[in-house]
Amino acid sequence: MTQRREKTLNLGFTLIELLVVIAIIAILAAILFPVFAQAKLAAKKTADLSNMKQTSTGILIYMSDADDLFPLASFDSLPFSQANSYRWSSTQCIGPYTKNTQMFTTPGDPVNFTLPSAMVLNPVDRKARAANNSYMANAMSTLYFAAGYFPPTVTAANARGVFGAGPYYTGDLSEVNSASQTSIQNVADVIMFSGGAVQNMGQLYVGCTGSAGPNTEVTRCGYEELIAPYDVLNLALGTYYGFPDPVLKSAWTRFSGGSNYAFTDGHAKSLRPGNLLQGVYLDPRKFLINPGS
Repeated sequence: MTQRREKTLNLGFTLIELLVVIAIIAILAAILFPVFAQAKLAAKKTADLSNMKQTSTGILIYMSDADDLFPLASFDSLPFSQANSYRWSSTQCIGPYTKNTQMFTTPGDPVNFTLPSAMVLNPVDRKARAANNSYMANAMSTLYFAAGYFPPTVTAANARGVFGAGPYYTGDLSEVNSASQTSIQNVADVIMFSGGAVQNMGQLYVGCTGSAGPNTEVTRCGYEELIAPYDVLNLALGTYYGFPDPVLKSAWTRFSGGSNYAFTDGHAKSLRPGNLLQGVYLDPRKFLINPGS
């Protein structure tokens, strides 16, 4: 009887030990899994910063061949023709200076869109070269100026971004020329381009979502650049014209509550949405080449 009792006691103690070990492992897993997720997010943030920095360098090299002018946001013919349309981040524009269009896509976007043949001309050739684009150029246009988004000191005359909007957005050949780097008042403060193209176009132009997402080679079917101040404010506040929108908010809070930006002097860094504002207004020093006083 004594021997049996000892065996029973030993067996019970072993089971308790096992349960304790399992509990410890579960606790450690609960602690470490968020750490792993944060480490993965930090790696994506670093990769995105690298993409932006390399793209910025490519743009600056492009400018040396273009009389110190930034590219147009959109290169189009008038009358408009899809065959003659391409964006700034394309193999026709910045591509020759970067040699790699994959850097136009951020690892922070939740979905990598594919390009259907129906969306391109000459699909065999052009689809093979087309690349998705996660970035939006600062092409703030005076033609889209509206009061109430920038401080009252900003008027339509100085509400001008870095990239020329291009005829697709302006509807004519006005404001076709982009800014030069030397014309920018605060070259280290002005944003050259940001992320958010996927989220912006997906929310504002539902017909462009899914497999027909934003890309660098074909006709756009919605705003994929920072053209109008209300679009920028939507993203900065995470709202859709005053209504909270988690998708738009995610575009500028994807990396630990902030997002990465490329600036007109060529550097890239992360900012939180509050850094884009001046009180309740957009900060003109972040978006306009000549913000005024």
